[in-house]
Parts: sequence; structure tokens; C-alpha cells
Amino acid sequence: MADRLAPLLERFHLSASVFHSGALCGLASFDEADGVGHLHLFDAGEAFLAPRAGGEFEPLPRPALVLFPKPTTHRLFVPEDREATLLCASVRFGGGAGDPVSCSLPSPLVIDLVAAPALHGIARLLFDEAFSGHCGRQQAVDRLAELLLIHVLRHVLDVGLVERGAFSGLGDPRLARALVGLHARPAEPWTLQRMAEVAGMSRARFAAHFHAVVGQTPGDYLAGYRLALAEAALRRGRPVKQVAAEVGYGSASALARVFRTRMGVAPGELLRGGSGD
Repeated sequence: MADRLAPLLERFHLSASVFHSGALCGLASFDEADGVGHLHLFDAGEAFLAPRAGGEFEPLPRPALVLFPKPTTHRLFVPEDREATLLCASVRFGGGAGDPVSCSLPSPLVIDLVAAPALHGIARLLFDEAFSGHCGRQQAVDRLAELLLIHVLRHVLDVGLVERGAFSGLGDPRLARALVGLHARPAEPWTLQRMAEVAGMSRARFAAHFHAVVGQTPGDYLAGYRLALAEAALRRGRPVKQVAAEVGYGSASALARVFRTRMGVAPGELLRGGSGD
């Protein structure tokens, strides 16, 4: 089977920046207004997570990985008479509000690292580097955090941790063939018939199965994917006309119409509202 992650990772640039490594005692709060997702690694001690603003605290397994793929207000708490070793990073998946990577993941995604030895091994490398004091430490921990995120995405696919969205579809061998094609070649004239042929299914069966697994019709998914690609490219300063051609729209005006219909703003208004990755 073709690489299920490569087309997404090539188009939605994954990045991580470690900003804390060490002991935590008491309360730590994270605000969705900061505009980034968060990765937390909990290595030792006792820690609790409140996954929503005003939510109740829940105990975390030890060791644990906690990923908020999108900006989310949440809190971590360690009792005053205890101490926990924690590493925190801000994360971005390089798209706008609709990028298929972060939209498909649970929020939060909590993984008991005892049950995921491959992830645990990379987490241990990350902790070792964070406390090493070697030259280039910040760059090294950031790259290791990004490597860990790629392995998290592999784990999600291999274990089947999501029930809807792109990663649910990529976990289905028949749908994966069509989705990898869409992700890799979004500008091609994808029709329902062509998607079904790539998946090796009848058109009616493909449409029903796609909706049941992914949670959208194939046409809606394709339109959303193209729009997320366009938003990411526009935020990088690419010209509207060029972006339109790259994502499968015949003209800048056609892309603008889709933006207004699905997002309520024209491309220029979206960009004036704030820059992304």
C-alpha cells in the first residue's frame, strides 16, 4: 500500500516547539487564545488533566502522552505535596481550521506509553535530550518532538483510535487507496466514479461506505481538503490564482466563491484576519 501519511505531511507542515521540561508542582494553565495545539509528556510522579475550560481533573496514566491537536483551553495539576516530571511543546499542523490531520484526531488524545513501547522509546530520548545540556539542545528536542508526533499519527492509524475523519478512512484498506490519491493529487478531476474505481468498489457502495467511515460525503471531503490546502498556501503568501490551479479550481474567482460559500469570507479577508503557519 502507498504511504498513507506522506501526502498529508508534505502539504500540512508539522512543527513543534518545546517550551518546558522539568518538574511541575501545582497548576499549569493553557489557553486556546494562544493559537497553538499542545503536546504534554508526563514521565514520573502524579498528575491530573482538566481537558476543557472549567472541566473536572482526571488522573493521567504514568507515563503518558497527551496531545491537543488544536488550540484548546486546558489545565494540568500536580498536588502540592507531589512532584511530576513533565515536558510540554506547542504544536502546529500547518493548516487552517479545517486541516484533515488535526480535525481527525481526538482532543485530547491520551496514550498510556506503557502500552505503546515505540512511542515510549522516543519519549525517553526526548526527555534524555531535554535534560542533557548539550549544544543544540533546543533544536534537537524540537525535532524529536516532531518525530514523536509522526509516530503518534502512525500509532493512531495502526491501532484504529479514531472513528471518523481522514484517519478513520486511511485505516480502511479500500478507502485508503482513494484517500491517498486525493491527498497526493488534489488538482485532478476527481469524480465519485473515479474515486470508487480507485477503491475497487461500486459507486453506490463506495459513497455509502465513505460516509459511514469518514463522516462526510466524498464530495464534501474533497472540497474541504482542497479548501484547507488553499488556506495553508495562501497563508504562506502564495498568489490566489496559482493556489486555485494547484488545488483543483479553474480560476481565482472560482476559489474565491468556494471560500465565501464555505467560510463566509473572501481569501483576502481571511488573510487580513491573521496569519497562520
